[in-house]
Amino acid sequence: KKRFKNIIRYDGKNVEAHMELAKLAISQNNKEEGLHWIKEIRSKLPTAVAPALVHIRFLLADKQPVKALDMAENMVAVHPENIELINVYANAQIANQHWQEVLSTYEKLNQLLPKNADVLAKIGTTQIKLNNKEIAKKTFNQALKLDAKHLRSMVALANLYAEGKSYKKALGYADKIQKIHPKIALGWIVEGDIYNAKKQPESAIRAYKKALTKQEDNRDAVRKLVQTYKFTNSHTLAVNILTDWLTKNEKDLGMRLMLAQVYQAQKKDSDAAKHYEVIIQQDPNNVVALNNVAWIYAEQNDEKGLEYGKRVYDLMPNNPSIADTYGWVLVKVGDKQKGLTILQQAASQAPHILDIKYHIAYALYKQNKLDTAVKELNRILRDNEKFGERENAIRLRDQLLE
Repeated sequence: KKRFKNIIRYDGKNVEAHMELAKLAISQNNKEEGLHWIKEIRSKLPTAVAPALVHIRFLLADKQPVKALDMAENMVAVHPENIELINVYANAQIANQHWQEVLSTYEKLNQLLPKNADVLAKIGTTQIKLNNKEIAKKTFNQALKLDAKHLRSMVALANLYAEGKSYKKALGYADKIQKIHPKIALGWIVEGDIYNAKKQPESAIRAYKKALTKQEDNRDAVRKLVQTYKFTNSHTLAVNILTDWLTKNEKDLGMRLMLAQVYQAQKKDSDAAKHYEVIIQQDPNNVVALNNVAWIYAEQNDEKGLEYGKRVYDLMPNNPSIADTYGWVLVKVGDKQKGLTILQQAASQAPHILDIKYHIAYALYKQNKLDTAVKELNRILRDNEKFGERENAIRLRDQLLE
């Protein structure tokens, strides 16, 4: 750090020294200092490509896509043929979901890099986003004519054919990947995905297991195997795999979240809550963990649910599912009137979610407004629609009519 500062003292426009200081600061989670060094060199060399690239990537990582896009657009206007800059420009357009513009950018890149399979695959992926799937197939096939072993194109075609129920063609691409790359998991992961699309989970499980014999630490294969076990209600097998994974990768919050959700599906709420708590300690604003643990504590009539319910509600007050959780916690262990009000607001935002309306009926019952509660229960049970709380709604109505 001292050496780079000394370089800048003697050469105030040294791009490399500024960039190294910026990268060092960002790696130490000091974003302000990192941004300082980026802005300093950019103020001195506003059209230089290297500092602009770092700045745009910083903004994208910092979830400032509009600023990143404006900056990338200005830089591409100055350097219209810079390949790296055009790619970053496309990334900024993707972050803003400007898919038609992304396509135009990649088509320009294709002119600068003709006969490049990677560029064609990017065009094909964008065409899928624009729902031009038949055109995308042709684009991926063009990429394969340039490079018969192009993985991204084979995977994309397998997925497109599986989506269109052309499973034989899809499996053909999976087989090609397996033969060309027999030592990696990808070909068998693709095969598993196709069998899941065919609604043949047992065959999918075999494929994902085969993938793990190729690369036992392949996270995607583990995740998809667990999801398939969950789908087939093989929760114990899912727990075993996730527990083993977390023994080796204890900081993997995504897999820990899956484990908590599996425990919750098994009605092992105390085990689920422990893992949600670990996630929240490391990621205090994890909406799924906060919402789910608040729900568990509400069901256990535990006042800890109030803290978590309030935290997640403050993060997303306009989300009806989040509001439903917080309202339910309040009805169970807090201010029942406030809970009813929040539930009613949630129901107005999502009138199709009958579970929320059951929670309103329960809140009315807890406030001794029995006639109103029965009317609400009759309304939601009238059309015989299925919903999660249906059995509880029937039980409560029968109780109130006794």
